[in-house]
Amino acid sequence: MPNGDETAETTSAGDVAATPELLMEYLRAEECKNPEKERCCICLATAQQTAAIRAAIEEALRRGAMVSESLGSTTVAHTVLTFRVSQALLQVYPSLASARAEWLASEPIQNAMRDGNAWNVAKIATVTFGILDRGGQPHFALLTTDEGPGFDLERVPNPNHEKYISGDSGRGLFGLNGYLQRLEGNAIYMPMKPESPRTNTLFIEVPLPSDVAQPIDLFRTWYANLLQVDEDLRRKHQKAANSDDNNG
Repeated sequence: MPNGDETAETTSAGDVAATPELLMEYLRAEECKNPEKERCCICLATAQQTAAIRAAIEEALRRGAMVSESLGSTTVAHTVLTFRVSQALLQVYPSLASARAEWLASEPIQNAMRDGNAWNVAKIATVTFGILDRGGQPHFALLTTDEGPGFDLERVPNPNHEKYISGDSGRGLFGLNGYLQRLEGNAIYMPMKPESPRTNTLFIEVPLPSDVAQPIDLFRTWYANLLQVDEDLRRKHQKAANSDDNNG
């Protein structure tokens, strides 16, 4: 947890990295626990692909934190976050669109934001991503960690229980896991923290088509759409604030 002497590193919404070393360190630890699992290596993604995904996730975290701070609502932050990261992955890898690729990034990062933000608003989440190669099959990998107390895996509620049909109940983790289970060659890990049956780390890995598309011009359309989303959210917030004033 950051202390009061830290400044630059702890004022951003989150950190994003495309470091193969961190992903490999995590995967090696998993392989030690599962020695029968096929070993993997980092595939050399193009600089454009890496830059496009990194920029999209960074912007999602930054915008999400800004809107959350200005409106005082993590729900609003998650709305902007989902929009931004979804568009990033769907445009970099358009062939994943039919498989709801937005969950690959938006759900883990939302969970990290929610969990970490409750603990320390200065540094919400750390996101590491990369392209892995398993026997010639490229995989998209995303590792999120946060500084919060973590999710208690033994107490995450059953998403089908009537009590949890709506609301913030951890159902997204079940949905993400169920979605990934339907994709051959995927992996999802949620390691528990050493001192408790909780986790604040989520790693997902999903296969990509071998002919993944080159990134296209991402930001022109995104920025226009994002401005409209921001405007709609602010208008909605202002309307709610005016309503509260009138009722008061």
